[in-house]
Amino acid sequence: MVNLLKDGDYSIDDSSVAALDLYNLAKDDLREYLKKTSHSERLKKLGIEDDIDFCLNVDITSTIPVLEGDRLVKL
Repeated sequence: MVNLLKDGDYSIDDSSVAALDLYNLAKDDLREYLKKTSHSERLKKLGIEDDIDFCLNVDITSTIPVLEGDRLVKL
């Protein structure tokens, strides 16, 4: 998604650059990469590790929600 934004009329911030770099580092095996993270361990301990699998889904939506006032709207 960051790639799409940076190629458009949007500017990306430092955290977006870092996220893109991390993704490029881990994209060949995201599940294995996430095993190293403390949040992954915390989700496992809470018994909600299925959330990890859901979050690893790619291209399941065509919309980016943005908060405008008190409503979510399409970007």
